[in-house]
Amino acid sequence: MKTTNDSLIEGVVEPKQELRRIAYAGTFDPMTKGHLDLIERGLSLCDELIVVVINNLAKNVRVPQADRKRMVEQSVQHLSRVKVTSWQGLFAEFCHKENISVCLRGLRSANELESEKQMARLNRELKSDLETVFLTTSPIYDSISSSAVRELAAYGVKLDPYVPAVICREVERRYSKI
Repeated sequence: MKTTNDSLIEGVVEPKQELRRIAYAGTFDPMTKGHLDLIERGLSLCDELIVVVINNLAKNVRVPQADRKRMVEQSVQHLSRVKVTSWQGLFAEFCHKENISVCLRGLRSANELESEKQMARLNRELKSDLETVFLTTSPIYDSISSSAVRELAAYGVKLDPYVPAVICREVERRYSKI
């Protein structure tokens, strides 16, 4: 009989751990510091976070998807466990194809909760094992939205407080023309 505090599972082979992957989808038109904050915080929940740049038919996207994807890649280049991809189609289909069962969403305000819940329910109807994890926006970023950034850019406002530094000048240039 053992009289020490040795592990009860001593000699037991560890089961192979599956990589925990979470997907975070958005139009990122443009990428904001709020998006980046959510990505950085979301990394604590997984081994790999996949940012999916999509085209939302309900939104009038201003910049081509390939350019938005490139700007997201530049914004997250310092995060080794983040991958960026683009997708045409339903997000639930992407999750099915990539065998992802958790998606990340951000909430800036209580007003967004109902529409986000509806989206989560619909995604779960399309992929029954798809769970949605909500993170509330950090207070410093809760007034930042892509639409607000687009409007500020159209009026020539400097976007340093709202957009990752690595893409700030490009966002100012691209969105001031719209």
